[in-house]
Amino acid sequence: MAPKKKTMTASERMKKYWKDRRSGKIKAPKKKKATAKKPMTKMEIARHMADLHEMKPGEARDFIADFVELAVKQVKKNGSFTIPGLVKLVKRRTKARDGRNPATGEKIRIKAKTVAKARVLKKFKDEVLG
Repeated sequence: MAPKKKTMTASERMKKYWKDRRSGKIKAPKKKKATAKKPMTKMEIARHMADLHEMKPGEARDFIADFVELAVKQVKKNGSFTIPGLVKLVKRRTKARDGRNPATGEKIRIKAKTVAKARVLKKFKDEVLG
């Protein structure tokens, strides 16, 4: 009959692993890279629009900046701005209300304030979500 092999306990395996890591016998595992794609930058959008509409990227960048400025002015002035088929930007006043401090549980008064919201339009949701 063959002699029994001694099995290592979990703590012994971990000690051996870290000893080998320190001595250089085992290399650290490589970190996985994020696979999510990054959103387009302002300049990438400008280049894309410039290619589509046969204009210089600088002109397209200026157009985007003017469009954003127009949206901000209209929301400030009228309270809303719609980009047809995409989104509606809205300025809304919230009422004062009672709340609780999550750390202490103490009741606090939350002041009334104005908030900006973006409402995605149904057409866009249907296209994106299928």
